[in-house]
Amino acid sequence: SYRVNFGTDYYSGQEQMFYAKASTSQGFGNAKAEQKATFDRGWTLEHILAYSKTFGQHSLNLTAVQSTQKFTQEPLTASGVGIPLESQLYYNLGSATTQGVTSGFTQWTMMSWMGRAIYGFKDNRYMLTASLRYDGSSRLAEGHKWVAFPSVALAWRVSEEAFMKKQNFLSNLKLRAGWGKTGNSSIDPYMTRGGLGLSTYVWDNGASEVLGYAPSIMANSELTWETTKQWNVGVDFGFFNNRLSGTVDLYLQHTSDLLLERQIPVVSGFGSVLSNVGETKNKGIEISLSSLNINTKSFQWTTDVMFYANKESIESLYNGKVDDIGNKWFIGHPINVHYDYEKIGIWQNTPEDLAEMEEFNKNGANFKPGDIKIWDNGDKKITEADRKILGSTSPKFIASMVNSISYKGFDFSI
Repeated sequence: SYRVNFGTDYYSGQEQMFYAKASTSQGFGNAKAEQKATFDRGWTLEHILAYSKTFGQHSLNLTAVQSTQKFTQEPLTASGVGIPLESQLYYNLGSATTQGVTSGFTQWTMMSWMGRAIYGFKDNRYMLTASLRYDGSSRLAEGHKWVAFPSVALAWRVSEEAFMKKQNFLSNLKLRAGWGKTGNSSIDPYMTRGGLGLSTYVWDNGASEVLGYAPSIMANSELTWETTKQWNVGVDFGFFNNRLSGTVDLYLQHTSDLLLERQIPVVSGFGSVLSNVGETKNKGIEISLSSLNINTKSFQWTTDVMFYANKESIESLYNGKVDDIGNKWFIGHPINVHYDYEKIGIWQNTPEDLAEMEEFNKNGANFKPGDIKIWDNGDKKITEADRKILGSTSPKFIASMVNSISYKGFDFSI
């Protein structure tokens, strides 16, 4: 079979703003007005070729996909300060004393080729899936735009085995294992080329101002895909004719060439640069449970429970297994952490606290009763050496439970 999919998106948006002289923002100064327009358009084209064949106890499904995406954005903003006639609102910006116009253009494309084969044996009791995709992104650097992503997975439907037919409480049992590689290229377009910013400078001994351009974004001609390799094992199960069903998945991910903003010395002219930085590891568990508690002709009640826990750690950075304190990146810890002074109490008006405060104050502090007490490494000085990792910005786990009730056409969930 052959199928073609085509989808297109078009968005046109307009914002109009007016601030009168007497408005809070203008404070009886000059009236201000602004018009913004946005035009977004994009399309996706997919060609899907599929082949299916069953021979004896074997089955084979082959799929080939070619996909192309393109997206374009054109923003436009016009503004004016000093509108002489306020009743004109934002409709006559050309009459403003001071006028401004900004516009832009952004475009990116992506192309993908994918092939997948699914082999089943004995009515798909045993299954093998293998796939390979080849993706190219215009956002990335020349010579680094294209990367291949393979994957392979195995599945065994244990509940279909002959030795499982004698029982009736376990209605479904499936074991799964897989390995795969995925990629991420979600960065702003043109980061590999840098950017220019408009600025003014004085010319002719201060007699005039001249418009000029200066680099505003540091280019990185080596940007490539952020890639993740993942191993996972899982089990799908169902009890009592699937009145109680669920899945359990364990996974281990290794992500390399992370796309992150890295701080650099400002003497370079820039504060940061987007780079492929180091390697991280994620491991975790996902559990989902669904139960059909009551199922009658007029009344149904279901419960869905989800639990998710993940542990992330940085394995290496651009300079190896060395912490980058400036970016708050630490080996063995998550990417986003709270790195600060630890508050351990309040200074009290007691002889013990007064004596200790005096020692700190001799070294440049200015503590007094009622101030926050900060953890110190023992040298009685509050310095950068006293900062520590206080924890991750991500939760340790996420859990949820949803109960859905239906009665004669009325739905309720909590």
